[in-house]
Amino acid sequence: WVCGNLASTTGEVAQFFWELLIERSILRHDTIEAMAELEPLGLGWGRGHIAYGLGLMLKQTSWARGARYGEWGTYLGHGGNTYGFLSEQGLIPQLNATFSVVANSNADDLFVAGVLTCQIIAVAAEEVLGHNIRLPCGG
Repeated sequence: WVCGNLASTTGEVAQFFWELLIERSILRHDTIEAMAELEPLGLGWGRGHIAYGLGLMLKQTSWARGARYGEWGTYLGHGGNTYGFLSEQGLIPQLNATFSVVANSNADDLFVAGVLTCQIIAVAAEEVLGHNIRLPCGG
């Protein structure tokens, strides 16, 4: 389960984001461009931390820093928090890769982005590129 009550596997969700944001084979290019026109949230839980477009968010694994596209720890996608599940999914631009991660919890909505997603990005950067990017996971 992900935000919006989508029931799917993490592999299928990662594939969806690949087809949406890398292959651009799901929607028209102008629609994807409109989705990626991001504005910082001015109200609510993501105020000052998340830029939101038409269904896409620019998120940072560390809430101590603002999200800047192309900076390590920043990804374009969407997070979810619903009915005992937390999820993050999207595109890691530096790796030209998409991901999806889900946890069976809703006790700490920063855990999936701030710890799991952060560690996925850090390990992938090390394994794929040989870079130790020193992300502040959990911070």
